Amino acid sequence: MALFQLLLAFGLGLAPFQAPKSRHVVHAPPPELGVQSAPSDFVDDFDDSGDEPSLGTIDVSKGYVDVTFVAEGYAGTKGMAQFLSDAKTYREYLLTYEPFRSNANAFRFHAVENEESLGCGRAASIPRLITCDVSKAKRAAKKAGVPFDKIVVIVNDADYGGSGGEISVTYNGRRGDRVFVHEFGHSFGRLKDEYVAYDGDGEIDGKPHANCFAGKPPASEWDGTREADYRLGCTYRNWYRSSPGSLMLTLDETYFNEVSKQLLKRAIDAYSGR
Repeated sequence: MALFQLLLAFGLGLAPFQAPKSRHVVHAPPPELGVQSAPSDFVDDFDDSGDEPSLGTIDVSKGYVDVTFVAEGYAGTKGMAQFLSDAKTYREYLLTYEPFRSNANAFRFHAVENEESLGCGRAASIPRLITCDVSKAKRAAKKAGVPFDKIVVIVNDADYGGSGGEISVTYNGRRGDRVFVHEFGHSFGRLKDEYVAYDGDGEIDGKPHANCFAGKPPASEWDGTREADYRLGCTYRNWYRSSPGSLMLTLDETYFNEVSKQLLKRAIDAYSGR
C-alpha cells in the first residue's frame, strides 16, 4: 500500500491523498436526461430517522472530514499513476460544488493504492449499479493506515455506473466525476435521488425525507430556503423536490439545490465538529 500527499491551492497540507453487506445503497442516476424507474425488486432502505450522521460514531475532535479514495481494478505502476490522477481529478471536481467549495478547509483527502479485490460487481437487474464489499474497502483503508470518515471506491472501468450507501462507488469513465459527486451526496449527506426511482407511490406522512418532501407543499421545515420551487417526482412520483433541477436529479445539472446544500453543510459540521 502506498500513500501520496497533495496540497490544495490555498496551502492546506493534505494527507495522501461492495455487493455490500448492507442494503443501504442507491444506484447511479440514469446517464440520460429524464426519469427512469428502478425494478420492483430494488431496495433503497436508507434510514430516514434524521438528516445528520450520529455523532456517537464520529470522532469530531480532529476537526476535519477525512475522505479516502480506494483503488479497485488498477494494477502496476501505470495503473496506480492513473488512479492517483483520477483521485486528484475527483477531489478537485467535488470542491467546485457548494457547500464543499466554501468549506474546503474542513476536508482532508487520502488515497489508497490498493491492488486487492474489493469484491466489486454490477447488479444483473441494474447494470449501472456497481457495488463493492464495504468491509473489504474499510480493511484496505485501515491497512494503509489512513483515517476515513467516508470511503470512495474508484473502479477502473470505462462503463457507466456507481452507487451510494455506506461507501461511495464510481467508475472512471467520461462522467465519472459527476457520478462521484452524486453518489457522495448520497453517502455523505444522506441525500435521496430527485428523479423517480421506484414504481408506485411513497408513503405520505407530511414530513421531509432528506431532500424530498412527502406531503402537500409547502414544507414548514424548508421555510426560509431560498428559491424553493416544488416539483413532483423525488425518489417517488408523489414526493416533491425543491427545485426544477439538481445533480441529484440528473447529471446534466452541476449544482445541489438549496435544501441539499443545507443538509450537506450539516453533515460537514457534524463530521468535522466545527
